[in-house]
Amino acid sequence: MLYFKKIFRQILPAALPCLLLATAATPAFSQKTLSQTDAERYYQTGLELIEKRQYTAAMQPFAAYLQASPKGVHAADASYYSANAALNLTHPDAERQYLTFLETYPDNPRTNNAYTDLGNFYYQTRQYDKTIHYLSRAHLDKLPKAEQAEIKFRLGYAYLSRKEFGRADTIFNQIKNTENAYTAASNYYASYLNVRSGKYEKALPGLEKADKDPAFRGMTPLLRTIIHYKQKRYAQAIASGEAALKDTAKVSGGDEIALLVAESYFQSGDFKAAAKNFDMYRQTNKGALLPAVRYRMAYSYFKAGEPDKAIEDFKLISAGTDTAAARKDSLVQYSAYYLGMAYVQKDNKAFALPAFDIARKTGPNRSVQESAWFTYGKINFDLGRYNEAIDIFKTYAIRFSDAPNESESNDLLSEAYLNTSDYDQALTHIGNLKKRSPRVDAAYQRVAFMKGTRLYNENQFSEANSFFESSLKFPNDSGVVTAAHFWAGEALSAGKNYTEALAHYDVLLKRPKFKGNEYYLRTVYATAYAYFNTKAYDKALPLFKEYTFALEKAENKLYYNDALIRLGDCYYTQKDYTNAIATFDKCIALNVPDADYAWYQKGVVQTVSEKTDEARRSFDMVVTKYGNGRFRDEALFQKARLDFEKGSYQTAASGFTELINTGTNRNILAYSYLNRGLANSNLKNYTEAAADFRKIIDEFPSHKTANGALLGLQDVLTATGKLDEFNEYLAKYKQANPDDKSLASVEFETAKNLYFDQKYDKAITGFEEYLQKYPGTALGYEAKFYLAESYYRQNDKIKSAMAHKDVVAENKSTNLNKSLARLGEIEMAEGKWQDAISRYHSLQALAKNKKEAVNAVVGMMEAAFIGGRYDTTATLANEIVNKGNAGAEALNKASLYLGKVDYANGNTEKALDEFIEVLNSAKDQNGAEAQYLMGEIQNKTGKYRESQETLFDLNKNFSAYRKWYDKSFLLIADNYTALNDTYNAKYALEKLVENSSDPAVKEAARQKLELLKTKKAQ
Repeated sequence: MLYFKKIFRQILPAALPCLLLATAATPAFSQKTLSQTDAERYYQTGLELIEKRQYTAAMQPFAAYLQASPKGVHAADASYYSANAALNLTHPDAERQYLTFLETYPDNPRTNNAYTDLGNFYYQTRQYDKTIHYLSRAHLDKLPKAEQAEIKFRLGYAYLSRKEFGRADTIFNQIKNTENAYTAASNYYASYLNVRSGKYEKALPGLEKADKDPAFRGMTPLLRTIIHYKQKRYAQAIASGEAALKDTAKVSGGDEIALLVAESYFQSGDFKAAAKNFDMYRQTNKGALLPAVRYRMAYSYFKAGEPDKAIEDFKLISAGTDTAAARKDSLVQYSAYYLGMAYVQKDNKAFALPAFDIARKTGPNRSVQESAWFTYGKINFDLGRYNEAIDIFKTYAIRFSDAPNESESNDLLSEAYLNTSDYDQALTHIGNLKKRSPRVDAAYQRVAFMKGTRLYNENQFSEANSFFESSLKFPNDSGVVTAAHFWAGEALSAGKNYTEALAHYDVLLKRPKFKGNEYYLRTVYATAYAYFNTKAYDKALPLFKEYTFALEKAENKLYYNDALIRLGDCYYTQKDYTNAIATFDKCIALNVPDADYAWYQKGVVQTVSEKTDEARRSFDMVVTKYGNGRFRDEALFQKARLDFEKGSYQTAASGFTELINTGTNRNILAYSYLNRGLANSNLKNYTEAAADFRKIIDEFPSHKTANGALLGLQDVLTATGKLDEFNEYLAKYKQANPDDKSLASVEFETAKNLYFDQKYDKAITGFEEYLQKYPGTALGYEAKFYLAESYYRQNDKIKSAMAHKDVVAENKSTNLNKSLARLGEIEMAEGKWQDAISRYHSLQALAKNKKEAVNAVVGMMEAAFIGGRYDTTATLANEIVNKGNAGAEALNKASLYLGKVDYANGNTEKALDEFIEVLNSAKDQNGAEAQYLMGEIQNKTGKYRESQETLFDLNKNFSAYRKWYDKSFLLIADNYTALNDTYNAKYALEKLVENSSDPAVKEAARQKLELLKTKKAQ
């Protein structure tokens, strides 16, 4: 509806002509007794004074006349003239005198004059009810034509003023087509009344006649523009209005004309012109803008590409939605919606969120609500707030099924699940869709791949492979296809399904132009290892050779060192001892991380080549150069074996003794006891030999050497005549290796499968029952480990730690190192950082591979930082970085802790450099923490806007890591508060209270909200 002020200039006709009567000169008053002649003289004097407009003087002789001759021939006239004089003098008694006259002389010809006198007087004084009362009683046909037109106009105007529009319209129509002084005015007001009643066509001709009078020429443009607008003739309204606005000094209602022109442009869809004219109206309008006008004004700014202006007006309309009426107002709903769109137009999506939140929750228009709901979700998605986007799109799917945005909503929901790493929900969602777009299929390809990756990292290789295979069913993204083939091969290799793994690698290696792909060399390396593990060394050798040749001079050598070692092993298996030794020598010269292994293998090759002295020197290098390294025990064992095989049993026995006294590798210890027992047996040292054989059966009852020890003990006891002692050890052996192995194995595997199926409560029951039935068995040691892990998975850290401590104390489980790592993790979480460091030291000493060794150093680094030992933390972090082959996750964490140490020491600039380095390579929780700490540093140094940008990037890139995601919003709210933007600070905190799953974050957000309210109240 168009609102405009009904401002019309009141054009009052000229005052009524005074009623003058020619009279004789007024004689002086006589003191004689009044007579008829004297009365006549008074009357004539009064007439003369009336003619001269000496109304005060005239009233006395008329009064004298009426006193002298109350029923005289001039009594009626004297009564009339006396009232007329009083009226001209505006005496309060004038109306009463007229009424007395009318009552006394109702048939007098001057009654008509009395009615018109009173009507004209009250017209002049704007008392229109009395104007109507008196003028409507006059007999107009007895008046002159000119006076008739005047009286009719005044009566019509009075009716108009009293809002008796029908009567006013009748009178104006009576005189508008006659030629008189009131023709223009009557046409104008008749046109006004026609406009008011919607008779637009009928109104236009009257305006043409009104234009002839200069007094109305400035008033007709407004009415004419209104008529065109109401008839939706917007081009004519624009033309009429713009013509009038060229000289606003000569036009009344210029602000309203500007508004009408703006509205006409708005209705025509020319929003730039509309915005220009709305600006003109805003400048000239003195009153408050009506909400509907403000909305169209803001919408015009929005469409004209002036979002800043649009935002200010949309804000005013959409503000204050805390009442039921406001929440149901469609204007509020539309304004909130387009406020959001204006922020989007400015690429300020964070500020758009509160506006769309209002639009989706308020107003009656379901279409706007649906679009706002969808856009609110989409912006959350674009900002990387994937958890919020998921909640929004899930509700959207229920509330707006079959909506126009349903398909894209499903696409975005699928991708949001993917980005939050909630792959199970993503797969469930996609599986339930009735229709799947190509975008959803592409998302499914990625989701299935990422789910497979997660399972792979959790060592669930079979399950991981099934998802890689599922991903390959939707080959939308060739890059994902390549990665899926590669990791499917890796998962199968991890599960020792090398034949199937090779099929995946082969697909990639047969691709044209694959050689330049980032996965090419990794595939060559993986294929070589698959052949190596299947003992197809002849096929593995050329691939390891190609891989090492390609990376020999590369800056990033990836797995070059390891491949070079394996190349040497392949040469060894192919009995190419010369190249094997040359390759191991190359490893030694390069000082690769596995140089101790290279020395050891070189010794083995030399042993096979019957280069005994060279072999002994190589084994000595392993022991002397690498101290307590991984292959020390093996090297000592091989040296002793050389003596044993040479027949130097005493020397061999001494070598095995050294190993038994100092060695840590239980497997080699078992072999050492067996070989020393055999050496002593050959030396006929039967007591010592029997002790070694008994040791094996007591401590290694399920080891491969146990059977040999049992036979050796039988021989020794036979030789010494103590065969009766044999049954005791035979019983121990049988207990450790019962004939019915299948039952124990089945029960163990059942419990183990329950563990891997994540049914931890049932797994605990199964392992406890197994340990009661089969105490002291080899599988029992493993059962204790899985029992400890089951408690851990159920978050019972106390029982988990107790069980893991048993595993460590027994020192017989193949998972000993994993127990050490878990104990370190638990103790670190409890703040027992010194105990944790001790665990990780033990793990480092017993590490079976590089990964375990690196993880041990990482654990010590984290524990040292918790304990405030920053120098130690930095030393350990640099050790990881300088290794170069520690793995991406460990390198990222080391860089992160280098930054945290600098931050803790107050060196924020250096800390920022470290955090940026982490972000350049880490897309994991290390990256999330690094980005949060960058935002925190910027906040503490007063760089609030830079901090906001950093934290918004965190929300987009690391929304899966809820700890840092939620904490970032607390910091975002602090930044908004520091920037005096309490509106968005309040919004961020309210969302945390509503959505965060972290009780500590919720409470912190509540406290900050209360503080904001307190400040606002002050």
